[in-house]
Amino acid sequence: MALSVLCVWTHKRRLTRDQEEDKDSQVHCEGASGIIWYVFWLFLVYETPQSHPRISLSELSYIERNLSLQSRDTTKSTPWLKIFTSPAVWGILFAHVSNNWGFYTLLTCMPTYLYDVLDIDIKTNGLYSAIPFAFQALMCFVWGWVTDKFRSCGLPTVVARKMNNALGSSL
Repeated sequence: MALSVLCVWTHKRRLTRDQEEDKDSQVHCEGASGIIWYVFWLFLVYETPQSHPRISLSELSYIERNLSLQSRDTTKSTPWLKIFTSPAVWGILFAHVSNNWGFYTLLTCMPTYLYDVLDIDIKTNGLYSAIPFAFQALMCFVWGWVTDKFRSCGLPTVVARKMNNALGSSL
């Protein structure tokens, strides 16, 4: 993932600098990073710890000892009916879809609006378009710290989560 982001970022920097519009190379770069990731995954990930060729005996015994503490009861089936008829699941689904709708609408339409309607040039447009997302990232850290302070003063976790959800949805 990081390789893909770095590849795309450096490619876009080159496009900006050279004023070229060769977008095929960007797609090839992302595809190549996906193939590289797959090769690493293919050779570094194994089905079980026992089948991994480079695991030490102490590490293997540690994993097996701690896995034996977990319940291995696989006879229970997933209660799909209870899940899909749960009001909490539908509330979370609705909140998530609404959040994504607003986020991606703002992400994709704001630069066009700033350019077409407000006649803001492309450099300033990029800065103005980034401000809400930079503020969102900053507030994630700040409000996480504030919530931890509330919880350390005795606010129950459930109340803190509901408060954050209500504030985040209304702001």
